[in-house]
Amino acid sequence: MIPSFDLNGVLPPFVGPTPTLVAAQAPFRTDILELAHNLGGSAVRKSLLEGLIKYRRSLRAIGLQGGYQILNGSFCEDCEATRGTDPGDIDAITYVKRPSAYKTDSDFAKFVSSNVALFNPSFAKAAFNVHNFTIDLDAPSESTIPISIYFYSLFSHQKHTRQWKGTLRIDLQTTNLDDDAMKVVAP
Repeated sequence: MIPSFDLNGVLPPFVGPTPTLVAAQAPFRTDILELAHNLGGSAVRKSLLEGLIKYRRSLRAIGLQGGYQILNGSFCEDCEATRGTDPGDIDAITYVKRPSAYKTDSDFAKFVSSNVALFNPSFAKAAFNVHNFTIDLDAPSESTIPISIYFYSLFSHQKHTRQWKGTLRIDLQTTNLDDDAMKVVAP
């Protein structure tokens, strides 16, 4: 479910009367097809979604099947109405499960190094317009929890106004929905 933008042009951090209900708070679970239908209303937004879909396909092509993405940034705001600008990219945190052939830390490090174009945020942004950061779900919680908290603090507030806002979550392995969403954004 993607809630409507609030009066500040951002996704609300929760829906309903209280933020204490887990099912009613961000990140709001959705899928790439709903994302295309709800946030793909302009040529710029469709182009950004096309890049996200290609990025997701590329991740699956190297064997990353399990995981999900948290999406945010200007793409998840009504920046056209509030600032008079188009979104510049899609900000994402991709939580991944290691492929079975790369379960050890050293093997996964080699895997990441050999696919740097997908794991380096600057390269992913240049190639796909997705400013992506990856979190390894198979890493020890001592490392994943602090980095998750760091990104939550960044993603839960608008950069310019410090306004509290919501995020979206989409599963990584929804190949058929990516195909359907591509038809919506690049018919």
